[in-house]
Amino acid sequence: MYHISINAQGLHRQKHSERQILPMMHGLWTAGAITATILAFLVADHIGVAVHIDSICAFNFVVTLAIIYSMRDSFLVGNESTSDEGAVTIKQMFSQFRINWVVSIGFLCSLMLEISLGDWSTIYTREHLNVSKSIAVIPYFFFMSAMVFGRLNYNRFRARWTEQTLLRYFPLLGGIGFIIPFIVTQFIAEHKTLALTVMIIGFICGGVGSSFIAPLYFVIVGRNTEKPGGVAVAELGAVHQILAFMTRIAIAWVAQLSSLSAALFIPATLLIIASFFYRNGSPTKSA
Repeated sequence: MYHISINAQGLHRQKHSERQILPMMHGLWTAGAITATILAFLVADHIGVAVHIDSICAFNFVVTLAIIYSMRDSFLVGNESTSDEGAVTIKQMFSQFRINWVVSIGFLCSLMLEISLGDWSTIYTREHLNVSKSIAVIPYFFFMSAMVFGRLNYNRFRARWTEQTLLRYFPLLGGIGFIIPFIVTQFIAEHKTLALTVMIIGFICGGVGSSFIAPLYFVIVGRNTEKPGGVAVAELGAVHQILAFMTRIAIAWVAQLSSLSAALFIPATLLIIASFFYRNGSPTKSA
């Protein structure tokens, strides 16, 4: 519910802004995830899990309410009609549900590397390079940092290139830039420092290449539909959850039956495939 509401509010604010703010919003979310991970690493040996989680939840609750109050004059306006006219029934919700397969598959392909590395990267680094837990998280940290960089700099990229150019070449940068170092590390794994360095380069390429593609699809969906932004986000999110669940199962089975190295080729290849869906974007440059 929070995912739908916050992205719907983001789409609403974009209509009154000269900038596309959704990629920046997602970049700040990623930065928050990195900050929370670093904080957990620092306090894990000093406080219990319950105290840690309760403290974070209490902090988020207070800060979120304060931000909501400060933004109260810029929120989406709800349906203020007192009659049943215009009300949406449960039946209408399902009958009016529409799937844009071109957008949904492009969105899935662009997001699976981020999801898969979140699931498997630390395990892969530990098993492949035989390093400690603290070292194993370093490549993923660089991946997330690269995503923050790409998302926060999206408006600079958009001012220089069209959406179609970004959707075409950044996934290629991410997919190919991840796969080549990934292959190289298979042959130099005994040289841990060198292999880790090469792996980090691949993770950085993958992070930058996939960084703003997924939030850009929210922008595209919100722009190309007559439905409210929250409904458009909910439809795309619902289809994605089903497709991503099946894809994650497939990746897990490949990891079980073959190897984790072979499994991680799947999301990297999907990111390359995402470049073929570039026509979902606008062919014109930002003003």
